[in-house]
Amino acid sequence: MRTILTSIALFFFLGSSAHAQRLELTVQDASPVYDPQTRTTILEIDLDEVSQIAFADFTSQNVGARIAIYIDDEIILEPKINEPIYGGKIQLAYKSDGAQEVASSLVAGKRIIWVSEIE
Repeated sequence: MRTILTSIALFFFLGSSAHAQRLELTVQDASPVYDPQTRTTILEIDLDEVSQIAFADFTSQNVGARIAIYIDDEIILEPKINEPIYGGKIQLAYKSDGAQEVASSLVAGKRIIWVSEIE
C-alpha cells in the first residue's frame, strides 16, 4: 500500500540528541504521475534498500512528530507522521512544472532528498 506523505521531511535524526541530524535518502526510481482524483501531479519516489530501512526506522521513531521533507534545500512538505512508513515508496504532491526534471535528477543523484524532524 502506498502512503501519501502530505507533510514529511526526509532527514534522519539518530538518537535523542538536541540537534537534529539529516538523513539523506538514495532514490532508486522516481516519476511524476497525474492523479485525476485530486487533479495534481504526484512525484512517486522509490528508495533503495538501505534508504528504505533508514526511512522506516526514522518514521517509527517519529510517530506523532512533524517532519520536513526536502529536495536539495527546499522544503517540499511538513507532515505529521501518523504511523511508521515501510516499503520505501513515497508519494509527494508536486507542482507539475518541472516534475519530470526533478524525478530524473533524483534518480541520477544530481539532487538530494532528505528528511528532518521539526523541533
